[in-house]
Amino acid sequence: MGALHEGHGRLMDAARRETDCVVASIFVNPIQFDRQEDLDGYPRTLDADLAFCGERRVDIVFAPDAAEMYPEPPLTFVEVARVGEKAVR
Repeated sequence: MGALHEGHGRLMDAARRETDCVVASIFVNPIQFDRQEDLDGYPRTLDADLAFCGERRVDIVFAPDAAEMYPEPPLTFVEVARVGEKAVR
């Protein structure tokens, strides 16, 4: 979601050790927020995040905006109830 930190960096470093091409995505996903003020207040530090990725030798960064990811209003949602409960068979 952006505002990258050292934990993200460790994942990028691990990816670099495992593969020849490292890809990162940076996307503040509006549907992950239940309140508009939380979405509005989420840090957006794309320039710093891109520099961070460069320092970690990330080859490709996919950083779409919401209009690119959601060109039309979503028509379908999936809601999972009782995700923390044990399934009864």
